[in-house]
Amino acid sequence: MNPRIPPSLLWLIPAPVVFLAGVGGGLAWLFIAVSNAPIELHSFRAPGRIPFQIDNPGAYILWREVRSPGLADRLSGKARDPAGQPAVSLVQKRTAATLPGRQTLGVQRLDESRRRVAIARWDVEESGDYELQVGGVLEGSTFSFGPSQMGGITAAVVGCAVLNLAGWGGAFAIVLAVFTRRTRTHRLAEPAA
Repeated sequence: MNPRIPPSLLWLIPAPVVFLAGVGGGLAWLFIAVSNAPIELHSFRAPGRIPFQIDNPGAYILWREVRSPGLADRLSGKARDPAGQPAVSLVQKRTAATLPGRQTLGVQRLDESRRRVAIARWDVEESGDYELQVGGVLEGSTFSFGPSQMGGITAAVVGCAVLNLAGWGGAFAIVLAVFTRRTRTHRLAEPAA
């Protein structure tokens, strides 16, 4: 009786389980993070001064609602928004200090059949009453202001990537270990010629 019995192919069953757990878990984490991202946007018309109560410190973004041009607008050449970059500032009412903001052109958000373009971001360090001042835009322009979701979504993307790599790596390691062990056991079992 040979004491060196190779592992059976049943030892490969954990490989797809580890693979599916890693890849599926990563994708589930990303899906849950994106679908549960807070949509606490307050819409308003500008120009003007708009008071806001900020309860949670963190990053806040000002979005400009951009109307998707229809066919008539494209044909007439009115597809572009005639207003340029608006003048915006966020003022803390208690101290009358203007918070430094950064331009964030290019980031877009689609929800509820509206397209929004991020135009400014502020890092708010304390809760309280604030006033958002928006000028240099056409009367009746629509804006939205709210917390940024990028931190949570970025963490979910990184977590998804880590779990995907763990799933792929774990499955590959199991398959490699089983076949290496089977090959080594077969070589040791072969009679020397």
